[in-house]
Amino acid sequence: MIKIAIIGAGKVAENFHIPAWKKIKNIEVVGIVDSNIIKAKKLAKKHSIKNTAENIDTLLKLIKVDAVDVCTSNFTHSQLILRCIKNKLHVLCEKPFVLNYKDIGKITQVSKKNKVVCLSAQHQRYRFPSIQLKNILNKNKLGKIYAIHIESLSSFSDAIQNINFYKRKNSGGGPLMDLGSHFIDLLLWLLKNKKVNSVAAFSSFALSKYLKKKKMINKESDIEDYSKGFIRFNDNLTVSFEFSYLLNSNIRKSQKITFHGTKQTLIWPDMTSKKIFKKNSYFKEKEKEKASILMLKNFTNLIMTKQYHNKDLKITKNTLKIIKLLYDSIKKGKEVKFENI
Repeated sequence: MIKIAIIGAGKVAENFHIPAWKKIKNIEVVGIVDSNIIKAKKLAKKHSIKNTAENIDTLLKLIKVDAVDVCTSNFTHSQLILRCIKNKLHVLCEKPFVLNYKDIGKITQVSKKNKVVCLSAQHQRYRFPSIQLKNILNKNKLGKIYAIHIESLSSFSDAIQNINFYKRKNSGGGPLMDLGSHFIDLLLWLLKNKKVNSVAAFSSFALSKYLKKKKMINKESDIEDYSKGFIRFNDNLTVSFEFSYLLNSNIRKSQKITFHGTKQTLIWPDMTSKKIFKKNSYFKEKEKEKASILMLKNFTNLIMTKQYHNKDLKITKNTLKIIKLLYDSIKKGKEVKFENI
């Protein structure tokens, strides 16, 4: 039996992680940690979890814990991950894994020394269309991929009303950081961590400034509301992207990735393709299990089989370096070269 502690008693833990953990066999959620102990106790009572504490060190004095699931604000991740690893706890942490990609080097070193599993929670990889697309790409059914477009757009995201998202010091950035850490990670995973040559990006604050004047969003918001740019790989594959929290659009939310290959084009997650699947017929939520559950099963399986290699952190590191360089490009107003780590 693997004993899990949840760090962070917010909406992510309440609505996504704890319900998913309840469906995993051979695990037990034994405690909830939050600096707001009242919040922790309220969530623990709701899910019949016996133990609560204001920090992980206090919880470890009360009960035995094997692994932690970190669901706190982005800026807290790095220190929490290292503290847990040094206590020989396996760690699953919500994305973005850390705000400074350079921290991953030390995290990798310490996790290897202490023989623990350490992963970023990237549920997009575990969606049924993602798994099928990886198989399709591995079999070269699209031919040579020469262009990809990532689109994750929201006309009004709930994130813009959450202080842990709309304040840069808490989140590390706006949709480029938040959505980018999902979809750039997915892209690198699909493309086997292909080497990047350069990146460039543009961001806009125009709509958020306008809505602040109208008192429709918090005046303290200091993140971009829209970003657009490209990632150029060494083999001349070019990936363009658009991310938004705010957008003047009739479509409330749109998420898709279009892969253009020499043999054909395919759109994820609907998997629209003339040659492989009939339009919108094959992937109408045929997932037997939710991606979040599959992700947690993978995490616990790595623990049980003692696979402490943490190879996925290489993709996580490159994803966060790309995002950092994209923000550098925005500041400098020009394309930025990517040098191998």
